Amino acid sequence: MAGRRFANITLVSTADYERVSREMKQKFSSEEVQDAILPAAKIVRDTAKQYVNLGAGKGGHLRDFIFATKGKRAKGGLNSLADLIGGERGPSVIVGVDRRKAPHSHLIEFGHGGPHPAPAYPFLRPAVAATRGAAMSIIEGALKRMLAAFVK
Repeated sequence: MAGRRFANITLVSTADYERVSREMKQKFSSEEVQDAILPAAKIVRDTAKQYVNLGAGKGGHLRDFIFATKGKRAKGGLNSLADLIGGERGPSVIVGVDRRKAPHSHLIEFGHGGPHPAPAYPFLRPAVAATRGAAMSIIEGALKRMLAAFVK
């Protein structure tokens, strides 16, 4: 998204900078970020469910175990806008497969060798690729709405 401008924020003093910085850090570290971007994760989830090529088996359909949810704060690495602003682990959302209920999901996504090799039938990676534009639009809109409070 290089080259796009979301907003102009004019800071007129050090106190103004410190206030805005503190407010932005607080806002972008909040659950509000997760609420704003969770719809993007749900689009990826729903598309992955359409791409799954697996019938009912032991425990049900693999598509029943694909989820989108609010994530926990990461233990390491840069994972959110809050990390860029304040250096702390910020909120995230996750799209995945419940590995307890579908421990074989990675074998379907990536295939496997062995005595009975099986080809890959990817569903998560193509879902991410297919929904990238829509998900980015949702996230962009959410960030614009959140930044609007800081634009005069």
